Amino acid sequence: MGQSSGTTPKVVVLMGGPSAEREVSLSTGRECAAALRGEGFEVTEVDAGTDLPDILRRIQPDVAFNALHGRWGEDGCVQGLLEWLGISYTHSGIHASALAMDKQRSKAVYKQAGLPVVPSIIRCRAEVEAHHVYRCPYCAWVCQWPACLRSWNAGTRDGRKLCGGSRTDNDRDR
Repeated sequence: MGQSSGTTPKVVVLMGGPSAEREVSLSTGRECAAALRGEGFEVTEVDAGTDLPDILRRIQPDVAFNALHGRWGEDGCVQGLLEWLGISYTHSGIHASALAMDKQRSKAVYKQAGLPVVPSIIRCRAEVEAHHVYRCPYCAWVCQWPACLRSWNAGTRDGRKLCGGSRTDNDRDR
């Protein structure tokens, strides 16, 4: 899409965005932009919002460096937009991004490939917020040792809650 004047690619660094991980993404984006400039690239930093398609059409980059974190940046959405606009980008493609963001489905793929995965359960948000998940007989194991409760489709900082019980890691398999 881009029409660089020289041989150095015109790079747009996508950062910020609407996710709960916005601040981390802004920091990542600034650092990546500085590193790219240090290597001689022509860089434009863009705080990704609802006007992103218009901004990208105006800038016409050769490539987008995706420094977005969490939903919208890592779940295949921005990748789909970039493909629709014909802009090359860093990061995994649409399908791989969407799969990686869905914890349960990605674990199923890992398991099918023979990789070890930790046990997990899916519970609705209201159930977790009401603490019913801690008393559920089907998931009593959740608080039998330190565990992490998190959204099935969010980034690493979004919706995470640590909990734990009195058992140790050595007692897990009993």
